[in-house]
Amino acid sequence: MVLASALLPASLGDTIDSFLDAAGEFFSHLAAINWLSLALGLGCFGLYLLLRSRALFNALRAAYPHAEMQWRRVWGAYAVAYGLNNLLPASAGNVGQLYLTKNSIRGSTYPAITSALATGAIVDGIVSTGVLAFAFTQGIFPKPSDFADLGAFDLAFVGRHPQLTVFILTVLVVIVLVAFAILSVRVRAFWQRVRQGLTILGDRRRYFAQMVSWQL
Repeated sequence: MVLASALLPASLGDTIDSFLDAAGEFFSHLAAINWLSLALGLGCFGLYLLLRSRALFNALRAAYPHAEMQWRRVWGAYAVAYGLNNLLPASAGNVGQLYLTKNSIRGSTYPAITSALATGAIVDGIVSTGVLAFAFTQGIFPKPSDFADLGAFDLAFVGRHPQLTVFILTVLVVIVLVAFAILSVRVRAFWQRVRQGLTILGDRRRYFAQMVSWQL
């Protein structure tokens, strides 16, 4: 008991010292920032979000041509997702984006909204594949065996627990299959809504003019 009471203040003191050291280092780096470059970078990133949200807005408008929707609300939901994804793991901010986007379009459904927003991943996948291929050829991308030593929680977890990761993925696949079997009556309506969200992909000219051009 005496030992514990003695160690507790020491532990608290170490924690406070670590926090103060980290805070001092943070403010020292903050003072070294070129504020003009920071403002320029934030402006470019804000423009990036704005253009990307317009592409998503066009996909939603194709899925719901007669519904009233506002670009600023789609942009807001997209910005919220980006902000939360920098704080929460596993892209949890996308859930907030789905909720806010659905609420901004009267009569919309989650399957249609999800598939419409997912159309933006096509260009992302093509560009990312090229970037990753280049990174692998240059030897600057970590190998799967090195994931355990990375600072990113999700990649580190996969690297440290590969068997548990495979087990979790298998369980998720089984749950999805069982859910489809139980809800087989509603599957047809579900896929109809998914196809509704992918409407813009059926018009190649509209897809390139209203999505790919904004994304690029």
